[in-house]
Amino acid sequence: MLETLRDIEFAHPWVLWLLAAIPILLLGARRKVTGKGLRVTVRPAVHEFATVQRSHIGFAGWLGLSLALGIIALARPQNINSEEKREFSGIEVMIALDVSPSMTGDDFKPDRITVAKRLTKEFIASRPNDRIGMVAFSGRPYPIGPLTLDHQWLNKNINDLMIGYEDGGTAIGPAIASAASRIDKRDAKSKIIVLITDGANNVHDIEPLDAARAASLLGIKIYTIAIGTDGTINIRVPGPFGRLSRQRMSGEFDVKPLIEIAKTTGGEFYKAGSSKSLADAFETINNLERTTQTTTTVYRVSELFHWFAIPALIALLIGTIIPPLDERAAAIPRPTR
Repeated sequence: MLETLRDIEFAHPWVLWLLAAIPILLLGARRKVTGKGLRVTVRPAVHEFATVQRSHIGFAGWLGLSLALGIIALARPQNINSEEKREFSGIEVMIALDVSPSMTGDDFKPDRITVAKRLTKEFIASRPNDRIGMVAFSGRPYPIGPLTLDHQWLNKNINDLMIGYEDGGTAIGPAIASAASRIDKRDAKSKIIVLITDGANNVHDIEPLDAARAASLLGIKIYTIAIGTDGTINIRVPGPFGRLSRQRMSGEFDVKPLIEIAKTTGGEFYKAGSSKSLADAFETINNLERTTQTTTTVYRVSELFHWFAIPALIALLIGTIIPPLDERAAAIPRPTR
């Protein structure tokens, strides 16, 4: 209610100047009552005079209130809310994120997957006008979220993302095919896939280059990011009773296919050996692929004149009814002492 009152605007604000005339009308009504009072000199009528005087002054007050509310109603008070509708001629983005066990590597602090998830969410936040979806993959791909503008919902799904221990391996080709199939039918000026992986493809259902060529025919560009460092790292693996333990592993880097994937589709390849270089890769992609945005502001107008017109009628009705009742009461004979 208070929020609505603060947002009130008037369609005809000049009408409010009529409020200044109300005190003059009330002053005239009061003088009229006083004049009548001076003509009453008979003692038995003193009580009647006092009652009538009160009723006429009361009528003037109700009339003034009714006039004030009526004038405000004539000024057409309104509550105006604006809503900005965004229209996009932008880019459809699918993110394919590797969640194989090697993504628990400790060469990124606290580990690769945590840093990758954080920077992915920052990348999403930097593109509020684009529809973004996501697939995760280890030994097979699985969807995390469809193309959407609801980035808050997508980020929640990213937070819940788990390492794919059950499907060991790195299925880059199927991941590209899965992401491409979700973006293919979209009507957009530009479609891109951001592929983030820390290993070489070792699932050969669909070869990565074959998937890249198919994506290129569909007009999809792929940006590839190789995350991790060369050498030996510690990863977390499930033990005999399901408890995670640390295990030493040599990095499996084969950047040549990732370079070819990007080149085939017109994208770019980045090697991220640290949190900063991964952030720089996301930032570069963000700068290369920008969207155009148009906005339409829609105004919703709620008329509030009835909030004042109805009380104005009620006040006028009360002021009209009460004085005759008081006059009848004054006319009733009273016993003399």
